[in-house]
Amino acid sequence: LRSIVLCLALVFGAVAAAPMLPLTAFRSKLKTWPSVAAASSSATTLTVPKRTTTAAALDDKGDNDRAIADYTKAIELNPQYATAYYNRGNSYYNRRDRDRAIADYTNAIELNPLHAGAYSNRGNAYDDKGNNDSAIADYTKAIELKPQHVGYYYNRGIAYR
Repeated sequence: LRSIVLCLALVFGAVAAAPMLPLTAFRSKLKTWPSVAAASSSATTLTVPKRTTTAAALDDKGDNDRAIADYTKAIELNPQYATAYYNRGNSYYNRRDRDRAIADYTNAIELNPLHAGAYSNRGNAYDDKGNNDSAIADYTKAIELKPQHVGYYYNRGIAYR
């Protein structure tokens, strides 16, 4: 991960101001740049991508409550991170909390209107609640965004019952 950050810094000109800094000096300078400092957290707090990776692992183990806590912290660190809302919505869905899942999928869609999976999963939650019209509308939008995804057609067909 560190080498990726360093490569990105090189690509975006972060090192242009001090091309030959020793790594420790570079790290301390990097932390003072506004875009990096805003995204950084304290030493004891995981970064947003690390939080979501940890939360996904917890989700895979069926520990939805801890996953939700980690996704919530990721959202607090970066409220514009659509993927954290989407994944937390999945955790709520797995806990059978359809209303919170719908709310999180809606937030993910507002932040990223091209997220076909968020439309589809919100459609699943609406369908589970018996709100077929909303489910069909969401599946239709998911199909518009990713027409090659056959699962969206299948789910929409089920919702027409």
